[in-house]
Amino acid sequence: NLLYRMSQQIIEQVPDHIQIGQVIHTGLSGTTLNPTIEQQLKEFCFGGIILFKANVVDKNGLISLIQDFQKKSLEYCKIPLFFSIDQEGGRVVRLTDFVTEFPSAMAIGETKNPNYAWFSGFITGYELSSLGIPLIFAPVADINNNPENPVIHTRSFGTTKEVVSTMVRSYIEGINRSLAIGFLKHFPGHGDTNIDSHLNLPIISKTIQELEELEMIPFKEGIRVGAKGVMVAHILFPALDEYPATLSKTIITGILKETLKFNGLVITDAMEMKAVSDRFSLEKASYISILAGADIILLTAQNENINKIYKYLKKSIKENPNLKERIYESVKKQIYFKLDSGVFNEEILRDFYKIHPDDLELYKRLLKIKIEISHEIYQEIFQKHADLSYQIAYDSIRSLYKDFPKLELLENTYSFYLQSKIFFDEVEIMKFNHFKNEMSQIHIYPKNEFLKSKNVFDPNEIILIEIEHLEEWEKLSKLQIPYKRLIGLYSGNPFKTIKLKENQYIIASFSPTKQSLRSMIHKIFKENIPKSNLDLSSKDSQN
Repeated sequence: NLLYRMSQQIIEQVPDHIQIGQVIHTGLSGTTLNPTIEQQLKEFCFGGIILFKANVVDKNGLISLIQDFQKKSLEYCKIPLFFSIDQEGGRVVRLTDFVTEFPSAMAIGETKNPNYAWFSGFITGYELSSLGIPLIFAPVADINNNPENPVIHTRSFGTTKEVVSTMVRSYIEGINRSLAIGFLKHFPGHGDTNIDSHLNLPIISKTIQELEELEMIPFKEGIRVGAKGVMVAHILFPALDEYPATLSKTIITGILKETLKFNGLVITDAMEMKAVSDRFSLEKASYISILAGADIILLTAQNENINKIYKYLKKSIKENPNLKERIYESVKKQIYFKLDSGVFNEEILRDFYKIHPDDLELYKRLLKIKIEISHEIYQEIFQKHADLSYQIAYDSIRSLYKDFPKLELLENTYSFYLQSKIFFDEVEIMKFNHFKNEMSQIHIYPKNEFLKSKNVFDPNEIILIEIEHLEEWEKLSKLQIPYKRLIGLYSGNPFKTIKLKENQYIIASFSPTKQSLRSMIHKIFKENIPKSNLDLSSKDSQN
């Protein structure tokens, strides 16, 4: 294998002190290569940087930032950095302005169309790797099988192993046609928790057999079709290990690597999250995690933590030969995937690592073919689907708990109570296009005017109101006001037991993106909307 041969040749020339830094990926303060992090790069040669919205001013600034870092990394370390990002779609995205913004995984799952997951994976991977960001922390392979889950819900493709497995498989097949690397998360499953691991340590009291019959199935499917990355969760499974999954050799090496035969990159969830940081020092947790089988320790902030972890690992490597072996294995794997995603510089491969000219020529040719093919696929998709993210969003709109009969524009009086500019704009456009001669039939108010307008409500009026959460809906729907229909417009977590009266409806997009909100407004006047297939009922957690 060409990449294996090249990565073996490179790793043999990487000194131990650089190998140690490569297993650490860090966050960044600001939008430029600041002196503090440049000094850390020079001293520790960390392996990658995770990007957030705060790091991005515009497209040109992002490209310059990445190029500046890569230049310094090659100068100081002779290895390029891996840039990574959370870009799941829906409410978890870091870039919106110059990339295609897809609806949430749950919205895509509601369409039951695996092609949409393929498009989401491929286009996200293509666009971000073209910017220099090849590590994509998506797709979420968790089954949201606990309605009380405070952190996953719409980030999951659904509530059943069938839907989630199908969509995860398609997403991975799509992203693998680009130069990006998708990460299945959060192994072995974060769906059946009622605690946010950012804040505390979730505990799932399931046996390995129970996990294999449900939670792990989407991960198995993603791995089966070639997933190159897995992110491990900060969750404790007492039946499997005394350590959280991120620090568990039983889970990472035993289950993920040996049982599921996964040989790609294993990254931790952010190590500063309280599920781990409240119980272990970051240095000790990182040490345990690497020995357990993790390839990358993920930090999300730029601070002294990288110094502490590096120094602890450097000291420990002298005392524990297994640690040295694990770091060697992890860095070799990173090099393999850095070659695979095209971030290595040809000059450094030729002049510093002395890659054989025949190997280098073949590598360049294969990489060029891969880039050209993915570019052709990308162009073809947008020739056939000019507004793909809108199309997906439109197809994903569902009614919660019962079917919704479409509204007839010119037969009723409507009052919209809104707070999002997108909603205001779309209703204004609709009013202009359809009510030129009958302006009195549609009214648009700021949402906070709802209660003030109580005395003007008409029993023949249809009221549409934007809602932020379902607890708010419960209060609004109990108000003693007259109306023909009360319709909630909702983009958040749909999991709550709600009783709807005959003339009450909740229309859900499962996603707060611009296209999701636009399509919600459009669809209620164009089509009957089927009810969601999700199991929405609240139930006692099994944790």
